[in-house]
Amino acid sequence: MKIRSNYVSNSSSSSFILVYDPLFFGDLKTFFEKESFGCETQVYNDQDKFIVDDAPEYKEKIKKAQEEGKQVLYLGLDNEFYSIITLLKMINESNGGNKFEILYRR
Repeated sequence: MKIRSNYVSNSSSSSFILVYDPLFFGDLKTFFEKESFGCETQVYNDQDKFIVDDAPEYKEKIKKAQEEGKQVLYLGLDNEFYSIITLLKMINESNGGNKFEILYRR
């Protein structure tokens, strides 16, 4: 029998860079920090702690989104809770389609 003495990752999470309108969605960063979305869900405070494959492309998109008044969320989400992203996409699409965007998913 194996006994785990600390946390062991089995890579059951996906990484996202989400851009959203805080006037419409509120504070999604705090929402993901305070709610329970599995043991592998993590909110990153800035993009320096969040590595992406093609950083220059994303940095430009992020800069443009921030200039438009949007918030950026760097999120590692437990795969069991991907439906919350689907819900955010559905809400966005039914309200004009310009309030939420997934810039990156891995």
